[in-house]
Amino acid sequence: MRNPVVFLTLLVAARAFPTKDILELNALEKPDIEHIDKDIRTVSYIQNFKTIMSDYVKMQYKNLTVTDMEVVKETLDGFLQNFAVDLHNVIVKGEKEVIEEINDGIPNSTFDDVKKCIKNELPDVNEEMADQVVYKLRKNLLKTRNILDGVIRKSQVDDDFNVGS
Repeated sequence: MRNPVVFLTLLVAARAFPTKDILELNALEKPDIEHIDKDIRTVSYIQNFKTIMSDYVKMQYKNLTVTDMEVVKETLDGFLQNFAVDLHNVIVKGEKEVIEEINDGIPNSTFDDVKKCIKNELPDVNEEMADQVVYKLRKNLLKTRNILDGVIRKSQVDDDFNVGS
């Protein structure tokens, strides 16, 4: 270092005279950190449902073709995107939808447990928001499951046709 005195002077001056107040900097940083933490929890929550759906397909049928697996992957990615948008719309924008009964063959008690988990994992979510999230989740799950069941049925028909040939 050629001139440590100049360097130290610059360092002290920069520290002593920041361009923004320390309180202003702290005010900016804290919500950003909380926002990032909230986003991470939300993304991991959504990813968990994608994993559950993927396991569902693997459990239902193990001999899917490469093409079928591509459709499954696209369907699960669509689920992930749709649920993420719905979650954002409910939690961030406060959007509400009239909750109708969904006949998916899954007991309501299962989703009561999901609702409790949502409220535990996403502490900013109140009762009404949790109901909306569960409703959106249930709609997305039913839609995705119907598509995946169609892929499984088609693959089974193709297998039966190939075995019979």
